[in-house]
Amino acid sequence: MTSEQVPVPGGPVLYAGAALADGLGPALRTPVSVAVDDGLVTGIFDGDGAVAADQVGPGTRVVDASGASIVPGLVDCHSHLTLQGGAQWIERGSDQTPDLVDAAERNAAALVQAGVRWVRDVGSPRRADGGDGRERALALGLRDRWRGQPGYPYIRAAGTWLTKAGTLPGDLTIEVADADGLLAAALAQLDDGADLVKLYLDGPDAGLAPWSAEEVRAVVAAVHAHGATVAAHGSGLANCKLAADARRRHAGARVRHRRGHRAHTRRERRRTGVHAVGDALVADLRKHHHDGALRRAAGPVGDHGAAGGGGGEHQDRAPGRRGDRGGQ
Repeated sequence: MTSEQVPVPGGPVLYAGAALADGLGPALRTPVSVAVDDGLVTGIFDGDGAVAADQVGPGTRVVDASGASIVPGLVDCHSHLTLQGGAQWIERGSDQTPDLVDAAERNAAALVQAGVRWVRDVGSPRRADGGDGRERALALGLRDRWRGQPGYPYIRAAGTWLTKAGTLPGDLTIEVADADGLLAAALAQLDDGADLVKLYLDGPDAGLAPWSAEEVRAVVAAVHAHGATVAAHGSGLANCKLAADARRRHAGARVRHRRGHRAHTRRERRRTGVHAVGDALVADLRKHHHDGALRRAAGPVGDHGAAGGGGGEHQDRAPGRRGDRGGQ
């Protein structure tokens, strides 16, 4: 076994003497040595390289990782892989499909390079070619195309934003005129293979919620019955209150927003079991994600380049399931 200060591509590598944040407790485990082979973690050993030496095979290269911290793969719970971001993100959502796919490829590479191994895509334009020729949310086709491919994150994807007619450009969203149309469109997203449904709670009239709480509850109940969850964008007080009202019968919701955060809305969230969390790139170290994410060798942690929208998001949780965490 040889010892080097930098890893050499190819063959098994032992990162020796590091600190490990395993998510199982508040303190770092140290010293810890992590064995990696072909991009996969093959062993985690307490102790430095000398202790772990007899646990790895011949020809393993040893990297001195003392002073470094190793974390499980991070989770980006609010991403729009196919969008290019920037101040004109709505206009850019109407770009040609090859441009959106190219943006998704760049965003996925940036996420992986930043150590992000799980991505929750919360809305993409409906296009005819995500790799399989089907007309559906573009991120769904990319999710299926990239599944199991090295160099790509694991993806859970919503369909296309469901909006009240006249709210956003029609080629960016699926527009509906009434509550019956909203329910039908939500179920159609599940038929397309969406992991979750994305409602857009901003409407064409600023400050006026486009749906009633009962209408949103009907969608949530129907989606739950199919074993999926609902996420909703809202950027104003009326829309954040709508999300809380719609969740009165479904405790355990998560609300994401940046605006409309006022005292009586906070009281309503407490009463209905809705929890507020900030939009952020987060490391989800719960066991639900830990097992799969840690199987991939994490890259350096830093800013990611995935495109994201403004506003905020309200996340429900399906009964009996661990809910997705998750603006536009």
